Amino acid sequence: MQPKESGKLIYAFPPYHKLVFSGDKKVCVLIEGLVKIKKSDQEVTAGPGSFFYSTSDVRTLKESRVLAFDLEKLKREQPELASKIQSELEKNKKETGEAATKPHSELMYEKAVNCPVCGSRFQALNIFDYKLRFLKQDPDLRQHYENVEPMYYDIWTCPDCLYANLKKDFLSTADSEAKKHLLQSGAEKRRQENPDGLKEPGSIEYAIRSHQLALSCLEAVEAEPMKIGNIWLRLAWLYSDRGEKEEANRAREQALQFFMDAYTGKSSLHLKPGQMEQLCYIIGILSWYTGNNKNAMDFLLKYLHSPGKRPRLAEFAQDCLQEIKKAGKNQAGDD
Repeated sequence: MQPKESGKLIYAFPPYHKLVFSGDKKVCVLIEGLVKIKKSDQEVTAGPGSFFYSTSDVRTLKESRVLAFDLEKLKREQPELASKIQSELEKNKKETGEAATKPHSELMYEKAVNCPVCGSRFQALNIFDYKLRFLKQDPDLRQHYENVEPMYYDIWTCPDCLYANLKKDFLSTADSEAKKHLLQSGAEKRRQENPDGLKEPGSIEYAIRSHQLALSCLEAVEAEPMKIGNIWLRLAWLYSDRGEKEEANRAREQALQFFMDAYTGKSSLHLKPGQMEQLCYIIGILSWYTGNNKNAMDFLLKYLHSPGKRPRLAEFAQDCLQEIKKAGKNQAGDD
């Protein structure tokens, strides 16, 4: 079975599939997903951003997308770029035997990451997504897992310049010289506000501080409101876990404001229908959480009439509407 091509040079592989191509082996960059690489008598798990050669010793652990190309052809067409990629491959071999990752515990692994802002190389702690055991989901989209809280590890933070972001966006946010410059210019302020740096991921204190840093970085580059709103929402969950109700409510209000901006502003033109529907839902739920029942009803009814509504979220929306109606009846009775 050949991989499905999802774009020029980009291929999609199903879970537990050998990463091989017809003809000569290719140089691969993992864009999304997780792969296991067998090297001699050991196996290494590699996450997004890893470089490796396509071979039958590489197998996907989940649905993955891979950028694959012929290195020899690239040497002829773009020798400078090919040289950099060759150096990265050799570096990864020396550090971990084919991939810049190494096991950390049963649920986690370390991945070597180059900061796109200052160029520092550091080890980022990650969770094996395929080992997560889902327990439940809250109405505000928070997901709970057994024995681990992924939010404690979802933010990568450069220990040098303190640039922080969700790991899925860590490399892409500084995608222009202008944004890179803005993040570089804010490094000294981030260091002054965090003179002791950040500890290793794994505590609620680290999670809150790293999310706050990510928020300041996203605001510095004027990121899309949906991304900023997402960080505020995650902060609301974390503040709630620590029993800080006022901070949690303030974070929900901020998240709601940015989600409204995403829904009504120019950035909505770039959102897919499914994203718009989810925005509609979370705006309704957060409006309910923050006491704006009219807004909650408007957006939740809109979500319930959308063609792509998800069954579980539709149940939450209906339960919420029932609670709002019940509260309205009780208030009318008191009057």
